[in-house]
Amino acid sequence: MRTKLTHERNAIKDIIAASLGHDDQESVNIVTLCQQVLDLSYNKEPDINVSLEMCGRFAFLRESYTLQLKNLAASPKPNAAMDYWGGVDKDLKSMRDAKCNDAARISLCIADTLADDRRLYGSVDLGNLVQVSPISIT
Repeated sequence: MRTKLTHERNAIKDIIAASLGHDDQESVNIVTLCQQVLDLSYNKEPDINVSLEMCGRFAFLRESYTLQLKNLAASPKPNAAMDYWGGVDKDLKSMRDAKCNDAARISLCIADTLADDRRLYGSVDLGNLVQVSPISIT
């Protein structure tokens, strides 16, 4: 089970990395990114759809990836490696601490991250997505 989860995390990280666009590849909007994750071969749940909350979470994951890339590029260590999921944990903790663990403030931060993601990687209509819980979009 542990090996399967490690493979899934690596596959998700690879999808996020590819979504940034490199060389001749264009960047991918947030809904497409989420759908690519759902399309992983080991995802056999037919009733899972891209939701607004999923878009917000993956916008956060993509932002964390880009920040870690920038930090890695600025690192004085020539062979420094990225600890992506460890970095995500640190970014989540930092956000929770900055927002005093207030769910409403954290939700607004995620909504802002999603708005930034849409500006950077392509605006897409989010009005037709499944909405699991209230969240505001600007």
